[in-house]
Amino acid sequence: GRPKLQLLTRGFLSNRAWLYPFDQFHQHLFLTDLEAEARLPRLNSPEAMALLGDKLRFHQWAGTGTFPASCPELIGIIEDGVARRLDGGPLPRAEADGRAMIAKPVDGSGGRGVKRIASIDDVDRLGRYLIEAAVVQHPYASAIYPHAVNTIRVLVGHDEATGKTVLLGAAHRFGTQRSRPTDNFKAGGIVALADLESGQLTAAIADDGGPERTIFDRHPETG
Repeated sequence: GRPKLQLLTRGFLSNRAWLYPFDQFHQHLFLTDLEAEARLPRLNSPEAMALLGDKLRFHQWAGTGTFPASCPELIGIIEDGVARRLDGGPLPRAEADGRAMIAKPVDGSGGRGVKRIASIDDVDRLGRYLIEAAVVQHPYASAIYPHAVNTIRVLVGHDEATGKTVLLGAAHRFGTQRSRPTDNFKAGGIVALADLESGQLTAAIADDGGPERTIFDRHPETG
């Protein structure tokens, strides 16, 4: 099925028309496809967009900032099958193989191309990949889904009048068999809103690509 004509004329062209809870809130409170895909990214400067679009640059920036302890260990880079350290030297197998690692495309998004590996030979021969040590998540998150790091995405804004950062919302993502080893919603993960005061989660929603909202009170695979 397709979204209703009224939603199409408003700019809801994809299955956002089914994922959004229009039965609870007015449609004007939600971003249309045009606003979300074309206008929203341009809130960032070109410099910020370039930084966020390159995982290597972002890792190096974050690691030298105020939260270096939050960054996983960066083991090296693999480019078209050739593994090297950040200084350009070869990456010896002794420094990599046998460890739990994550390989992800340097310029990828949405969890596409991300793999959990134990050897640099497990990485595709074409492309440029960041190799990081796999992180260990908190036991509560691992109990809900152990095969992905289940992350909390926090949305903040900048109040130009006061110069302060404003907390706007937060959502907890959880991996599934479809999305593993990532928790990305577009890859098949599920997401629940987090109450900013209590931390309590709502029911989670999944994107099945169809004309309905799939809701879970419990994780569909672990309970």
